Amino acid sequence: MSTDHAARDAAARAKLLRGARAILPLLRQNAERCERERRIADENIAMMQDAGLFRILVPSDYGGHEAGLRTYTDVVAEISRGCGATGWVAFISDATDWLVAQYPDEVLAEVYGPSPDTRIIGLFDGANARTTRTDGGFILNGQWGFGSGSHHAQWVAASAPLSDRPGDEGVLLVPTSKVSIKDTWYVAGMRGTGSDTVVATDVFVPDRHVFPWALGLTGQNRHHGSRTYYGASFVPILAHMLIAPLLGLAQAALELTIERLNRGKRVSYTFYLDSRQAVVTQMQVAEAATCINAAFLLMRDWADRIDAAALASQDFDYTTRAQIRNDIGYAVRLCRNAVDLLLNAQGASSFADSNPLQRIWRDLETASRHAILNPDICQEIYGKALLGVEERITPLV
Repeated sequence: MSTDHAARDAAARAKLLRGARAILPLLRQNAERCERERRIADENIAMMQDAGLFRILVPSDYGGHEAGLRTYTDVVAEISRGCGATGWVAFISDATDWLVAQYPDEVLAEVYGPSPDTRIIGLFDGANARTTRTDGGFILNGQWGFGSGSHHAQWVAASAPLSDRPGDEGVLLVPTSKVSIKDTWYVAGMRGTGSDTVVATDVFVPDRHVFPWALGLTGQNRHHGSRTYYGASFVPILAHMLIAPLLGLAQAALELTIERLNRGKRVSYTFYLDSRQAVVTQMQVAEAATCINAAFLLMRDWADRIDAAALASQDFDYTTRAQIRNDIGYAVRLCRNAVDLLLNAQGASSFADSNPLQRIWRDLETASRHAILNPDICQEIYGKALLGVEERITPLV
């Protein structure tokens, strides 16, 4: 990584982390409210906007921080320490900013010209969408579930098959004023993300608002002048972005557990009046902390490597990209294992409605089931690559 880029990125990271830490108490205070209302509290959105947390990956030409993946990872994990649902919506918006930076400058001016705090959500499962070619663009129809952050977004970036390119999908940018939201988000975890269904009916999308997935999957995404972070390997960076909320949730679970144990808790049906004195509790907390530290170290290392490769205009070979998917899946296992251990350390009281740990557990268990994060699929991809098995089970490597 060049000295100039490293210095600018470190300065942005320090500033953004200060902003995220300053709002942590209010994020924690509002977490139950977000879950109850099934959407992020307006106050949370306003606080994050004031702290510049929606600008992490917005190009600097449009008022953004144009930061690297390492900065993104640390900041979104920090937000998620306060509220997992809010961290997830921050991930969606910031990750989609990176994708939108692949579009031409005239489109970026449309999107970010009114404000660098413009929020965009990504809807990347186009199975229930279709397009019809028309003069100057496409007519878009479809429904996309899991529209996290849809209630606070100004644009959506929605996947759909391109009718004039058999077998190819595109990402189509549409203002939220042209779509509707269907109330469908009734779930066990990540309730606060407002991940309702987005519906488009006969929406015209001009050609300049269409980015074919094939360009990214074949490494032809734009380096966009000096914005060299935007030349990162397409799938590795987008897959890596998913892990940040899980890292923050796991860290929050550890901090909460230590805090509660330090207030005093006996081990029922034993002679331990203070569970901190129980060897089993000590081992559970130590192993959980080790899992979380290992997950952070692994993901920060890959973030640094992905950033460095982008700045050097280099791509990863297939086996390395498969390893990135594998290690992301392994970090998921580490986070899950850590929270399981902490549930055991707190015991049955972990599941009281008054204990935030049960919400953290539900949020992490739900978020970690995102298809891209599936540890078994990630491991199979890497195992096939290591053994030279040519069969591919996904194009997303």
